[in-house]
Amino acid sequence: DDLIRVYTQVLQQYPDTVLIIVGRAEDEQYMLKLEEMAKDTDGRIIFTGVVSEEMLPQYYAAADVYATCSQVEGFNLTIVEAEKCGTPAVAFDHGPHSEVMEMGKLVENNNLDKFQEAIQSYLDS
Repeated sequence: DDLIRVYTQVLQQYPDTVLIIVGRAEDEQYMLKLEEMAKDTDGRIIFTGVVSEEMLPQYYAAADVYATCSQVEGFNLTIVEAEKCGTPAVAFDHGPHSEVMEMGKLVENNNLDKFQEAIQSYLDS
């Protein structure tokens, strides 16, 4: 939900951007909450559900930036995957993120304004 909050702010300055959320939520109520939040974006948020391992690199490579607002990670493999596909990542600076990130930006935990700025810095380039 933090990523959707950030994205709605990004969308104000970059109205042509699209947020693609890949994967599934384990909690059905939480997924309904996310879908409700997405309604205000006029279809600019796409929920793909589960994507095959073969298709994931295409999603990463097509993105201008990979963003994760995850606060609970043992090892964030998705950051590594995105960067191996040439896509910079933006993530909160906690857990293993500083160890795995090579070309992205780490943001102070829970600072959504800085998270938005980090995403926009990649959209500006």
